Amino acid sequence: PDHLEVGSSISRALGIVPDVVFDLAIENNRPDANCVMGVARDLAAWLKIPFSQPNLPELANIDRKSSQLSGVDVGCLDQCDRLFVALYHSVVPKPTSELIARRLNLAGMRCVSPIVDISNYLMLELGQPTHPYDADALAGGTISVRLAGTGESLMTLDGVTRVLGLPDARGRQSTDVVIVDGHDRPVGVAGIMGGEESEIKVSTKNILLELAHFDPMTIARTSKRLGMRSEASARFERGVDPAIIELTLSRFSEMLGQQPVGIVEVSKPSATKKMEIMLRVSRLNQLLGTSIARTEVASKLTPIGFDVQDIGDGTLKVVVPTNRPDVEREIDVIEEVARHVGYRTIDKIRPNSKLTGTLKPSQKFRRQLASLVVGLGFYEAWCATLLAPGEQERLGDNGPFLEVENPLAQEESVLRRSLLPGLIRALRFNINRKEEEVRFFEFGKVFSLKGVEISETHRAAFLLGHYGDDVTAAMSVFSKISDYFSLMQTSLVNCYEIELGKHEYFEDGAFDESWTGLHPTRSAYVMSKGAIVGQVGEIDRQTLGKSGIELDRPLGYLELDIDRLMGLLPAPSVMMPVSQFPMAEVDLAFEVPDSVSVWDIENVLSHEVSVHVVAARLFDVWRGETLKPGFRSLAYSVRMSAMDRTLSETDIAEIRERCIAVVEDRFGSKLRS
Repeated sequence: PDHLEVGSSISRALGIVPDVVFDLAIENNRPDANCVMGVARDLAAWLKIPFSQPNLPELANIDRKSSQLSGVDVGCLDQCDRLFVALYHSVVPKPTSELIARRLNLAGMRCVSPIVDISNYLMLELGQPTHPYDADALAGGTISVRLAGTGESLMTLDGVTRVLGLPDARGRQSTDVVIVDGHDRPVGVAGIMGGEESEIKVSTKNILLELAHFDPMTIARTSKRLGMRSEASARFERGVDPAIIELTLSRFSEMLGQQPVGIVEVSKPSATKKMEIMLRVSRLNQLLGTSIARTEVASKLTPIGFDVQDIGDGTLKVVVPTNRPDVEREIDVIEEVARHVGYRTIDKIRPNSKLTGTLKPSQKFRRQLASLVVGLGFYEAWCATLLAPGEQERLGDNGPFLEVENPLAQEESVLRRSLLPGLIRALRFNINRKEEEVRFFEFGKVFSLKGVEISETHRAAFLLGHYGDDVTAAMSVFSKISDYFSLMQTSLVNCYEIELGKHEYFEDGAFDESWTGLHPTRSAYVMSKGAIVGQVGEIDRQTLGKSGIELDRPLGYLELDIDRLMGLLPAPSVMMPVSQFPMAEVDLAFEVPDSVSVWDIENVLSHEVSVHVVAARLFDVWRGETLKPGFRSLAYSVRMSAMDRTLSETDIAEIRERCIAVVEDRFGSKLRS
């Protein structure tokens, strides 16, 4: 440029001035901090310096009942409880200043046009989104707000046609809100994005400015369903101060350099009503472990916009400002006091509790299982729960699958029914990086749809990728797990055998189709009580090929249903005190059918006859010609004792007779003479 001389400062030439850009991670419950004014108010309280918001002149001598805006209306006050519409004629905006342009760029926004730049700047400064329309492009020169009709469409500023008013995936009625022109045609998706036809252009002379306060959940649902998110929707979703609209309108007029010719307001009477909360100072000090005085509480709350009044009896009436929708209860006010007093100034007190933390049985089981397989050379993998469409079908699983209503990405839209797809992904990732010998295990949830019911199951999976890790290695891992946990009542059934005759093993619809992906003849189901609790075998080469993995060696695989396995664990041992009184013992020999288990009789004698039976132990099995065919003699030693006395002969005789009666009635047996 002509005004610069050779050798002048490059920073001055580029308009660079000493400044700092803070990248703040604002939590969802602090919508007041989504603007510079909100951050400044909180920071001023911390630094103990005065906070002053922009001092702007009131919009006086302006037609508040302009005939040009007579059609402005809100047809859904529950979704839009405040609407201001201002009309500007013959607008000649000044070019965006270097200061504003630089600030917008530093905030990640590009300069568009002077009017749009003012709108964006005010949103960053005061937190209130505004939407300027080309008034001449609006039919009737006015706007209104209403619920979208079913199937209404609109091309938004990003060039995409949006279909509005449709129910969501669960069939819930739409609450989409639209801005419409004087002919009731949509010109904007309320709180999210305007329409392409009415956008501000270089030739725009007359501006219609919309400032509104929308229900956060309404905007959030629409934004999520349509898959569109803007700076405005991000603020409306969290909550915007309904009382900031007048200040924003005045600030817009100041920056534009001219007053509106007309303003119309449509509002709910309760839109800017402030909440009152009673704060007990004693409760505050009890929770924080402090001794903060009432005057100090007021001094911490007043600078951040709260009005505090002492109503006596140790109670303060706190009036919450409209920019703090997150403060709803007494505990929220206490948190604000603690934050501004400073968490570091509050003494740490360790809770005095006699309770000790313990692991749930399922947590203990998983930790023990992880410890066991880590010792066998496995590494734990954490795989995604959400998969791409078609990924599970490549493993032979045909569903039905659970799909996410509004996925962040199409590649993460289907919930997994097995842990195998994720471990195959992990295997492919490692093979592509020349790590071909791997052993992975994973704990995770799988999801299945049974009719209209959604089922969540915890599973454990083990992928064996070392050289020599075939079916035998996978079965060896299962054997070690079974032995370690003393799993009872499990058996292995060849997958091919079950495929040939499912009806012999399962009732109609009872077979779980999610157990897939293994070689049809080199795999087996882990069965228990007529249900599949796992599968073990070799991963099918075709499955690997469809997943982009080419290996010339087998891979072993084991997957187990943890929830079902927990039911197969032996009952924990219970330690009982030993009686200090003498023990009595009687021997009973029964003629028992061969079909009756030794353990069944022992269990009945030990637990179902009398509390005085300490144990029953088999000591003899005999077969002979004197017994009926298909019968055998089982002799048990039954030990009896009481904790409070020595059992009498009568007590022993009664227990003996009851033992005989229970076994004879239950098992069709008889006492041998």
